[in-house]
Amino acid sequence: TNLLVVTDHTGKENNGLIAVWGKANTQGAWDMGFQPVENISQAMQSSKALYLAAVDPVGDDPGILDAVKSAGFIVVQELYLTETAKLADVVLPAQSFIEREGTFTSAERRVQRYYGAVPPRTGTKPDFTITAEIGARMDLELEGKFPFRVMQNIAAGIQDYADVTYEKISAVEKQWPIIGREDVYYGGTTYDNSQGLGQQLQPGAQRGESAPLKALKSEDLVADMEGELLAVPVSILYDRGQTVIPAELLHQRIPEPYIVIHPETKAVEGMPDGASVHIELAGNKYEVSARLDETVPVGVILVPRSLGIAIHGPSEARLSLVQEVAT
Repeated sequence: TNLLVVTDHTGKENNGLIAVWGKANTQGAWDMGFQPVENISQAMQSSKALYLAAVDPVGDDPGILDAVKSAGFIVVQELYLTETAKLADVVLPAQSFIEREGTFTSAERRVQRYYGAVPPRTGTKPDFTITAEIGARMDLELEGKFPFRVMQNIAAGIQDYADVTYEKISAVEKQWPIIGREDVYYGGTTYDNSQGLGQQLQPGAQRGESAPLKALKSEDLVADMEGELLAVPVSILYDRGQTVIPAELLHQRIPEPYIVIHPETKAVEGMPDGASVHIELAGNKYEVSARLDETVPVGVILVPRSLGIAIHGPSEARLSLVQEVAT
């Protein structure tokens, strides 16, 4: 953000910052008003009730267990009986995206439609239906039957989506070049899209609106103490998350816990690639393998999420070699 401000790349067409989100609909959630808090544990501890949908904070970080338990009432809306769901006062069984229809907004802010592929499991409901039924008990009128009406409500209430309709996101057109259509492997436009190309949202600058940005003052996350490094969380395709673990076929693709670090970082100088090390984060120590990579900045450790290492954002870390005892 600071680089954009200094170089005057804000408030104009074809300028700005493109967010690289970790999940398919994070942009859509952001557009609907969902934003992260700085201290999730503190927010949970001060809550009279927790309504957790499609998240498993206890499974991701056992250290957050006490914060979740401290909430007065816990509701979990999920596909599986996760570690967090086991603590809930109420569990609301939801449908996965392959069991229902709806939309998501990609990182390029393209609203795309998806369709159910398999029959839903008995006793489950779409997320928006569950929310609508809870709202009805609070005298709130929310659409709970038809996804296209949910989109109509979004278009009526959120300016960026004012022009979005199911008709527009479902429209298709010829995509060139046409290659095969029966090929086994993807080549150009081998796949004939018959379900809609989606609709790209216009940025405010493109609509003639001002988008002022001020330079941000960032905290210095790298400590001056000897031996402390900056650990940065990264996402990988196959992890120990609840959507992957139930599929035993994928277990062979889930790696053991590891970190990625530059070979010239003082803590690993002279260490062979793949050596076992201890990494300490927020008072918790883990034994992992160290993958050496010269493309990583010196002093920075990349830590994959959802492999058993609790990390939510850039944080200080300590690293030490695991001493092998000769037998």
